[in-house]
Amino acid sequence: MVKKMEVMPTKTTFRNYLFFWSGQLFSLLSSMVVDFIIIWWIQIRTGSVILLSLERKEKKVRIKNGRISKSSKPENF
Repeated sequence: MVKKMEVMPTKTTFRNYLFFWSGQLFSLLSSMVVDFIIIWWIQIRTGSVILLSLERKEKKVRIKNGRISKSSKPENF
């Protein structure tokens, strides 16, 4: 017969749980802010709606010397 191991919640495990999920929330919100700023920056810099649609559709827009061009190969980050 196999015994089922179960972890009982404690103050420490609950604190770790909250710490983990608050970090995930912060990461999600930060990503959303960066996406918004990139859209805003492209619109201010170029004034082109077409480049905005390319950025939103493919997420492969490369900025070089103040000019925006479609990347031919993905860059490693």
